[in-house]
Amino acid sequence: FIEPNLDTGPWIAGGAALRWYEGKSLDDHDVDIFCSSQEQYDNVNNKIYARCIDNPTAYCITKLFETDNASTLRIDKIVKNSDSLFGLNGIAISWKIQLIKKFMPANLDELLDKFDISVCKVATDFKKFKVNPEAARDIKAKRLYFPNGFKPDSLKRIVKYNAYGYTPDPDIWDKLFQVEGLVTKFHPNVGDYDNAF
Repeated sequence: FIEPNLDTGPWIAGGAALRWYEGKSLDDHDVDIFCSSQEQYDNVNNKIYARCIDNPTAYCITKLFETDNASTLRIDKIVKNSDSLFGLNGIAISWKIQLIKKFMPANLDELLDKFDISVCKVATDFKKFKVNPEAARDIKAKRLYFPNGFKPDSLKRIVKYNAYGYTPDPDIWDKLFQVEGLVTKFHPNVGDYDNAF
């Protein structure tokens, strides 16, 4: 669907790439897709919809929501289950895809450098990974580190990645609660990208 390219984009980077790098399954995590231009974004979006529309018995696409930051889609792969009663079709696997439109970097290095959390500085094209050196260090140490400082909605990201097994630096709380306008109430599924890069 996406045809990622580490040299030119589109890029799959962040949490999904991190999970695959660690050898974990995607489970219910979303796949974040970044593009180098509006034209590339439109091409990826059109390809995804075309593939689903051209194969309605194989794929079903649902737009979950749209924000200024991303278009969030769910793609279900449908398989014929000959063992089921009446031979009904069933969903075999689903992917949640976020086409990021807030930030369109010129290249992969620019994208990885902008991530708020060091361990998110990972990208893949399904053949190989590009991992920022500080990301490799912090992934190995299971360290939750914000190399560019904190933003008002960093608390949500800390909670999320702490739940994934990453340990915040001991002084993180003192620094975090000094952030002006710190968001302490948030919806668990929306707004992850307001200040993620």
